[in-house]
Amino acid sequence: MEIRNDSVQVPARHHADMLHLDEQSGTYANEWVFNSHFNRLQKLGARTMVPNGE
Repeated sequence: MEIRNDSVQVPARHHADMLHLDEQSGTYANEWVFNSHFNRLQKLGARTMVPNGE
């Protein structure tokens, strides 16, 4: 917890990894990121790696 000016802030970090190994696994790839005035999103990163056939 941090006190900044006249408010209390609670910084939090979340990290998640998901590995899909076949073409049908896309059905399970629905992920949502929510934010609001009370829960502000400051940084979001995502990547997709596609195998080159080897």
